[in-house]
Amino acid sequence: RSSVARQNASFDRSKAPQVSGGGTRLRGRDPLRMLETLHKVGIGQISEEKKKKKLFANSPSAAIELVRRRQEAMAKGGAGSRPMAIEKRNFRLPLLVKYNKPPGKLAATTGGVKRTNLEDLRSVIAKAGDEFELDLYHPVGVMSTDASGLLLWSRSASLTRQLCDVSRGIVWQLEIEVYGIVEHKRLQEKMRKGVDIGEVGYSDIRHADVTDVKAVPNTTLQEPRSFVRVSTINAAQRMGDMMTRCGYEVRSTKHIGIGPMNLASLKEDDMTATSEDEEEWCCRMANLPLSLWPPSRRPEEEERVEEVVYDDDAPFVEELDPEFEQYVSTR
Repeated sequence: RSSVARQNASFDRSKAPQVSGGGTRLRGRDPLRMLETLHKVGIGQISEEKKKKKLFANSPSAAIELVRRRQEAMAKGGAGSRPMAIEKRNFRLPLLVKYNKPPGKLAATTGGVKRTNLEDLRSVIAKAGDEFELDLYHPVGVMSTDASGLLLWSRSASLTRQLCDVSRGIVWQLEIEVYGIVEHKRLQEKMRKGVDIGEVGYSDIRHADVTDVKAVPNTTLQEPRSFVRVSTINAAQRMGDMMTRCGYEVRSTKHIGIGPMNLASLKEDDMTATSEDEEEWCCRMANLPLSLWPPSRRPEEEERVEEVVYDDDAPFVEELDPEFEQYVSTR
């Protein structure tokens, strides 16, 4: 008997998965399902029926839709698909934009659906449109995917470095929800003294101050939860580790303020421009050029600390103290 006949004799058709028409399904992945999955993430040709459905944040069709909307805005006199130069724009873009990030959204402009199956900040850029033109901005600092709250967008790299520089002493405010009842004084003393969150053999001490503790409303006595509001300079991104080392299990983390900037009444997944007072504080803190200041808050030239510029090609001339010059001449 041939090898094919032996294989047919040993094949039990009753155990094979049945499909319509009496045939058997091929082992492995279904090619049609695989092709449909590739189309969903933006790979390959997308049918007209798929285009009518909801767009994915990272798909090429979403980018095409964004360009189409900006071209329509350009036809109406807006910035269009290519933002105009600052001198041609008839309005001033804010220095910072405040965004209330919801939990579960990747706080980055790349690496969303294709790598993590999560929505990233490119959908926020598309939502902002020509009102803020967030494609000219970048996020400030780092925020975990599970965290929520205030995320700043900046159009000044110098300001971003200053806000994230620990040596500048910018205070970050967070609200942590933990399981259990928190003893305010005890936790405050421990965090002020410093909490080591480093690995074994590598010390990494971070500090914070507990400003308020309150119980979460409508929780049971068997499973109480607490809101802990903290202020920190060097532990904004490691607050979860600090709370864990202090013996509390973290349920959620929310960023509520950076320096004088806070969420106020900003709703989740919404954005707004910073006020002139907040922008003036940022400009003074980072010593930004006058072109970035709010027009109504620009100081006089003599009020600003000008940077000293040294010319290496200029001849060196040293002015001596008259008393020292007389002392030298007598020696």
